[in-house]
Amino acid sequence: MLFRSGSKAHKLIEMVSANGGKPLGAMSPFLVQNMNMDLLNVKVGNWFKENCAKVVESEGVIVSQKLGLAGTCDLIMEHKEHGLVMVDFKTQRIPAGKKHTAYPEWCWQLAAYSCTVSLPIERCLSVVIPTVPVGDLINHWWDDDDISQGYIIMTKLTELWQMIHDYHPQNVEMPPASSVVDVAHK
Repeated sequence: MLFRSGSKAHKLIEMVSANGGKPLGAMSPFLVQNMNMDLLNVKVGNWFKENCAKVVESEGVIVSQKLGLAGTCDLIMEHKEHGLVMVDFKTQRIPAGKKHTAYPEWCWQLAAYSCTVSLPIERCLSVVIPTVPVGDLINHWWDDDDISQGYIIMTKLTELWQMIHDYHPQNVEMPPASSVVDVAHK
């Protein structure tokens, strides 16, 4: 099956998260309108069943006045083995016989987000969604050194961007963060 829309995959994941990690019913309006997503619905449901003990936050807004950034975190969950985990879902075309590619930029984003929230995030996880063909979701765990280095890189990149664009986040009213992922003012 061919599947090409990362935004539709994220919407499906958001809906499965809101459904307690259970796949959507076959007659769900979303699946009826997007008929090619039934297999992905099952794969996402299986991933939640294997990994997620509890959804803490889905699509939470992250805000850091200090870093001058804001974004949306795909998922914060209680993982069955690793405690409180921040998750970022990534769609990727993986040719037959090849492995997924985990890009360092994925870690930088997770590092900035996980070090900004007030929750005690224990691990960061990029979940690769193979899209062509649709396959089982793949967990790519980032270790503490990756996260530490990623945070440093992200702070330097945001400082550089702010300097180039003459942007001073301390003088800007930032959007509100989600209540569960409120900033820790780091």
